Amino acid sequence: MLLLLLLLWLQLLLLLLMLLLLSLLLLILLLMMIMKTKNIYVPFMYLLQEWPQVESTRLYTKYSARPTSLGHIPTVVERAYRSSVYGRPGVAYIDMPGDLLSDSIAEKDILLGPKVQRPPMSVPPKVLL
Repeated sequence: MLLLLLLLWLQLLLLLLMLLLLSLLLLILLLMMIMKTKNIYVPFMYLLQEWPQVESTRLYTKYSARPTSLGHIPTVVERAYRSSVYGRPGVAYIDMPGDLLSDSIAEKDILLGPKVQRPPMSVPPKVLL
C-alpha cells in the first residue's frame, strides 16, 4: 500500500514537472514571436521584410544596394547618384532598413567622400553642327 502511494506521488510529481516544462516551452515560443515582430537588422534579410529587394531590383537598375551602417549611407548615395547620371541615365535603388532610419549618429562619425563631379558631356562633331 505504501509502495502504491509512493508511485502515485511520483507520477504526480512527474506530471507537474512535464507541465512546468511545457509552460516554459510556450513562454519561449511567445517571446520568440514577440522578438520577430520587431524590425531588427539581420544582414541581407529583415524579420518583417522577407523578400530580397536588392537582389530583385539588381536586374532592372543600374545600381542597387543596402547600406549596412549609418556611416555607409553617404557612400551608397554617392555611388547610386554617380551610376545613375554617368553614361546612359538610369534608375538606382537604395534599400533603407528601418533600424537605420530610426537610429542616430554623431556628425563627426559620418564619412563624406569627395564631391561627385558633373558627368562628362559628349560634344557632337563640328561637321554635324
